[in-house]
Amino acid sequence: MAKPLIVYFSKTGHSKQLARLAQTLVGGDLCELNLVARYPENYILSVMRSGASLIAGELPKLRQIPDISAYREILLCYPLWWWELPTPVMRFLHDVDTTGKTIYPICSCGGGGLGKSVKRIRKLAPYAAVQKGIFIREADTNNKTAAESLAAYLAPLGK
Repeated sequence: MAKPLIVYFSKTGHSKQLARLAQTLVGGDLCELNLVARYPENYILSVMRSGASLIAGELPKLRQIPDISAYREILLCYPLWWWELPTPVMRFLHDVDTTGKTIYPICSCGGGGLGKSVKRIRKLAPYAAVQKGIFIREADTNNKTAAESLAAYLAPLGK
């Protein structure tokens, strides 16, 4: 089986931890989404800027758009901001061709569940097979519960 691409956007490190855990569980290549104009260091200001971009319909520019053509499965790790997919992740999905890909949403948040993120992924990647998605609380990203939940969710990918 071909290895997946694990794409992540992380401000506080929780989504990055989940991406690395996913890599440990199923293998694959890691790809971090980095912005041309970085968000402020302050978390609240970053979330506010992303929210303002969302309201204005503007997507931030990414430093590099990964070539996903060699991958069938994409694991998408991200935080939930404003009950939504963060705008950098929206930009990624806007700029790549996900036709025929299978996308596994992996969301971290303080307690908001998946929010509208999976619905947004399906809208931005209409020709991809977007899986149900999994939500892992940020407080659990370092513990056994997260590893077990993520292992069960990613079991169809094997290793």
